[in-house]
Amino acid sequence: MKTKIETHNEKKIIKGAVSGVLHTDRAIKLVRDLSIAAEQQKGYDILIDLRESVTAPEMTDLMAIMSAWSRLADDFDNKIAVIFPRDEEHTRFAQLFKKCMEIQKFQFRQLFDYDTAIEWLNG
Repeated sequence: MKTKIETHNEKKIIKGAVSGVLHTDRAIKLVRDLSIAAEQQKGYDILIDLRESVTAPEMTDLMAIMSAWSRLADDFDNKIAVIFPRDEEHTRFAQLFKKCMEIQKFQFRQLFDYDTAIEWLNG
């Protein structure tokens, strides 16, 4: 299992990629790491690639993850794209995640492929 944060200066994107099981503690750490990167790279969008991950969070875990995102909400006006794999396990999590991000007023889109995500972020 691996989590990797990269900054793509040319496209002004901070990318977090996750492989393996995305358990709650790991998801919260990812959000914190992305928040730190976003503070250092003002004006950059965020791309989270979960295509190589297995989701583990349940509803109570999702609330903890969304609480971590809420700390970023006040200071972040850029876009956030999340690439989910197309499978039943991720679909349930993705639907809940989308609702939570919309409630917090993030410019958010969930997508299923990298090129579409980059196109939306750069559009």
